[in-house]
Amino acid sequence: MTFPMLFIDPDSRLAKVLMVVVVLPGATVVLWLLLGSFFRSFRSTKWPTAPGVVLVSRVEKADRNPHNLWLATSKALIRYQYAVAGHQFESERIAFGLASESGSRGSADRKVANFPQGQVVDVYFDPHHPEDSCLETGTLDWKDCVVLLFALLGMVLGMKILGDFLRWLFHPRVAVVN
Repeated sequence: MTFPMLFIDPDSRLAKVLMVVVVLPGATVVLWLLLGSFFRSFRSTKWPTAPGVVLVSRVEKADRNPHNLWLATSKALIRYQYAVAGHQFESERIAFGLASESGSRGSADRKVANFPQGQVVDVYFDPHHPEDSCLETGTLDWKDCVVLLFALLGMVLGMKILGDFLRWLFHPRVAVVN
């Protein structure tokens, strides 16, 4: 299947409008989510623990990653149960991070080996929201840093183009009369 190529001149008004309307808000959302994940990851190092048990531990293989057309990815599915103050909770979060959810088959196999089904585990939970938990604290994948870098780059580029666009929009234009 071939797709028609669409070329937009990067110096055109259309390109600048697209950057302001699409790239800048998109980069802002990704940056917001990633920074939230970073902060939760670091806060989780101070969370209390509760004993839990791994209910499911397996590797799920995705046929294709819809965001990456040439690489198949695998994901470790670790479902665990724990109790806090008499309330039962279940979760599948191993660690915080946006990009660390899927990856190579080897990394998924290692996660499953670390948390086999039936194993008793320490579950770190947010004392203010005990349904928010993880098995590994303070860990961020290198892919999260790459996503952060690209989100920051998108923000900087978007802000520069927004400034250029606003200058162009509000700059008084002089009509040339012949």
